[in-house]
Amino acid sequence: MLFSICCFAFLIHGVKSAVDKAIEDCNKEVGGQQRPTVEPGLCAHIDLPACAAIFPYNDAAAAIASHRAASYLIPDPCTQPPLKAFAEKNCPSRCAFCCKAKQFNCANDPFAGNHCDAFTLEMCRNSALRTIALRSCPMKCGLCDQPGAGGTCPNTFDDAVFSISENQNATAAQSNCRDDDGQCSENRKYCTIEPYATVMRGKCRSTCGHCQP
Repeated sequence: MLFSICCFAFLIHGVKSAVDKAIEDCNKEVGGQQRPTVEPGLCAHIDLPACAAIFPYNDAAAAIASHRAASYLIPDPCTQPPLKAFAEKNCPSRCAFCCKAKQFNCANDPFAGNHCDAFTLEMCRNSALRTIALRSCPMKCGLCDQPGAGGTCPNTFDDAVFSISENQNATAAQSNCRDDDGQCSENRKYCTIEPYATVMRGKCRSTCGHCQP
């Protein structure tokens, strides 16, 4: 790995530096500007220590994330062929390539709408909200590589509020006015707060008043 870093550090001298440029990968349009689909800070733990030296900013880096009305800028070498593949694997935060990391390489539940945008890093790490994050907002929370992401397989986390059961008979459950989870009462406050309410409607019909006893 050290040899590879040294090679890339050497290569960067052969890449003509230009002004920082607006992102063209892992991007979405917000108000006419190009912004990251995944906030770069969420995958900062993946970056190698040498990323800042290999991909230096020409402009003030501190201003990049603060001006949300402007397009997000990244160092020009991030997009250059000799270095782009290295950046995607080893410096996704520095170059705003988080969506290509395995932890973020999936989609949020389309039925969650814009509610995943409201998830903060603290909420993503909250054990009481983990199942909701895992099922509805795996990309936002960097859980794409975890079992149960997006409801693709059973969730087996012990600290989850609810577990996902692929074998649940939804029709039979709807005909019985009861809760299907022992923690419904203590999580009553989430009955009307999306995207949690979606899970609560299925698991806590009685507690949330979605049926008549």
